[in-house]
Amino acid sequence: MTPDMSFPVTPNPLLVPPHLRPFLLSPFRRLYLDAPMSTSSPAASDLSSTMPNTSEDAEKAAARLQMENAVLRQSCHAWRARANAHVAAHLGLGALVRLARAQACSLREERDELARKYDALKRKFSDVDR
Repeated sequence: MTPDMSFPVTPNPLLVPPHLRPFLLSPFRRLYLDAPMSTSSPAASDLSSTMPNTSEDAEKAAARLQMENAVLRQSCHAWRARANAHVAAHLGLGALVRLARAQACSLREERDELARKYDALKRKFSDVDR
């Protein structure tokens, strides 16, 4: 039975040793967006005259961010699939170990039973030889 892996797991950074903390990635990606420009200042009007296609630039930036988002989602799905495969392999190995231990225990019991029967037959034949 495989556990449902449909929820994200984030380790508590306080429980991670300090030398490993730089290698933990935050599950959230920071986005830095420019502050909206006000048209009342003269510097803003100079900027608007040099950049006439701000809506076109905004559309390009939005398209680029959507593409990055799609790539990140695809990467997340790939890593989730790898994690699920790892969990399935881990559970399979655990089941194999339990099966091997049970088999070893039954073989040990069978060996002990045969040793007892051998000792009983040995005593029986030693009594017959006397």
